[in-house]
Amino acid sequence: MHSSEIPLIQTLLPRFFFYVLFLYICAPCHPASLLILEQGNAWRLSGLVVALWW
Repeated sequence: MHSSEIPLIQTLLPRFFFYVLFLYICAPCHPASLLILEQGNAWRLSGLVVALWW
């Protein structure tokens, strides 16, 4: 692993963690996120969120 990849991991991992935490908090009370999870589009949505953050 190159040293230039370490800051990338350090910035992406906390964002991914907070996104998963956000998803777990909102999924039980938000019908749209629950529907997304049921359809199996969670990975597509997370990819979109990462792309928007990027």
